[in-house]
Amino acid sequence: MREKAFFRYLPIMVLGIFAVISVAKGIQNALVFSQDFQWSPTVLFLEGINPYQYFLNGNIDNRIILSQAPNYAHLAYFICAPFAIMDWWYAKLIWALTNILLAIVCVNIISKEVELTKRDILIVLFVFLASASLRNTISNGQHSLVVLLAFCAFFLRPLGLRLFLMGFAYFKYSFMPVLSVFILFKHGIKGFFISCISCMLGWLAFSIVLSEPPLTALLEPLKVGSSSVGLGTADLMSFSEVFGFTKNSAPYLMFTYGIPAVVSVLIAYVIAKKETVCRLQTLSLLCIGSLMTVKHLPYDFVVLLPAFVLAYQNKKTLQGKIALGLILFFWFGIKYEFQLSELINVKIEYFIGLNFCGLLMLFIYFLKQASSVQKAIKYPNSETHYSTS
Repeated sequence: MREKAFFRYLPIMVLGIFAVISVAKGIQNALVFSQDFQWSPTVLFLEGINPYQYFLNGNIDNRIILSQAPNYAHLAYFICAPFAIMDWWYAKLIWALTNILLAIVCVNIISKEVELTKRDILIVLFVFLASASLRNTISNGQHSLVVLLAFCAFFLRPLGLRLFLMGFAYFKYSFMPVLSVFILFKHGIKGFFISCISCMLGWLAFSIVLSEPPLTALLEPLKVGSSSVGLGTADLMSFSEVFGFTKNSAPYLMFTYGIPAVVSVLIAYVIAKKETVCRLQTLSLLCIGSLMTVKHLPYDFVVLLPAFVLAYQNKKTLQGKIALGLILFFWFGIKYEFQLSELINVKIEYFIGLNFCGLLMLFIYFLKQASSVQKAIKYPNSETHYSTS
C-alpha cells in the first residue's frame, strides 16, 4: 500500500520540486529586475506629481525607472500605493511574494469550481507555479495575477458585487475590451456601469488629488500606452507589425484598432449569448478572447488558468488533451520561439499568426465542448443552477 501511494504521488513530488525551483528563480529575478512593477510611477503620484505627464514630457530626470511606463489606469496607483511607501528592494520582494500568494489563491478558487480532488489541485498548482508565464510575471513585477483574481469574481453569486470586482481587471486596459462588452451584452448598461465604478473612482480620485482636469487625466493613460506598448504575442492588434504596414497609415490603423475592436465586440457577443454548461467555460472563453484581440505578452497568459483547469478535467478526451497541449505550449514553450526564429532565420513577427491560430483553436474548443463529454463531469455550479440576473 505504501509503495503504491509513493508511486502515485511521485509525479506530484517531482512537479513540486520544479515548481519550487521556478518560483525561487522568479523571486531571484524579481529582486534584480521587476521592471514592469508600477512602483516608480506610484512614488511620483504620492509626491503629487502626475506620472503620465512626467513620462510624456520625456522622463527628464529618469525617475520612472526601468520599463515602468505608466500605461495603466489611474486605479493602479492606488493599488500600488502601499508598496510605493517601501524601499525599492523591499517593495520588489513583497510584490513578488504577493504574486505567489495570488497564484495560489486563484488556483484554489478556480479548482473548487469543478470540485477537483486534492491530488489534482496540487498537480494544477505545481504546473502553474512551474510555468514560464508565472515565473515571468513574478520576475517582471507584472500585475496580470491581479487581473486573474478580478476574473475569479465571476464565480460570486451577488451580481452587483461580482460585476464591481470584475471591473478591477479594467485597470490593465488590454483586458477591458472583451470583458466590458460582454458585461454590456449580458447585463445591460447598468451592469456595465457597475463594472466601471472602481476605475471611475480611481480616475476621479486621481484628478482630485493632483488637481488635474478630469478629461485630461482620462486621456493620459491612452497617450502613454500608444507610445510604450510593443509587439504582442498572439493577437490581432500585432498583425500590423506582421504585415509591415507604415505606422499611422490606413491599413496600420485598421489592423491596430479597427479589426481588433470589431472582433472584440463579436467575441463578447458570442460568449454572452452562448448557453454554457458551466461558468468556468464562460470565464475561459473571456480570457482566451482577451488574449486574441489586444496586445499581450507571454506573462499575461497566466489568465489561461481557468481554461487549463477545465481542459485538465476533460483530460481523458482527445480534445481535452489537445487543449492541454496548447495551453502548456503557451506556458512553457512559447519562450523558445525567439531562439527558433534566429535558428531558421525567420522574423519573430511571423510566429504571431501561428500563436493566434493556437488561441483560436482553444476558443473554438471551449465554445463547442460536446455536451456528452460535459454531462460526464460533475459541475456543482453549472449555469443551469445559477442565476445571471
